[in-house]
Amino acid sequence: MTTTTVEVLVAPAPSTYDVDDADPYRYGWRYVRCEREDGVVVTEQVPLTLEDVLHPQEGDQVLPPDERGWLWLAPAQIWLGVDQHEIVCYDTTGQPLGNYLALRAALAAEVQAREAAEYRAAAAEARVRELEAELQRLRRSRS
Repeated sequence: MTTTTVEVLVAPAPSTYDVDDADPYRYGWRYVRCEREDGVVVTEQVPLTLEDVLHPQEGDQVLPPDERGWLWLAPAQIWLGVDQHEIVCYDTTGQPLGNYLALRAALAAEVQAREAAEYRAAAAEARVRELEAELQRLRRSRS
């Protein structure tokens, strides 16, 4: 029976949640087991990508949000937070990017206006068909 030694390689974890784009562990890490060519099984600490944070796997060590509850999205250079049960993006100074509640209300109003216009157009088309049919009936009755 052969035995395989297990060697654990641990990269230093980030000490705090700093906004440091150069820190490969800025989102967190996971441990991955792999076998080297010499047969030794190693466990390596691998940094998480933004994609990993959005689709975590069991065992991922995702860094917690900052004291405001926001997550730093380094590729986009924005903070992601929640305000009044809505996801909000913030710039590096903490200012919201857009007014999401106003945008949602404007979108709802636009959808409602479009549906009302479509209803009125369908009613008008139906009335035109009725009038055309009546006109044809009147023309036939004169001849």
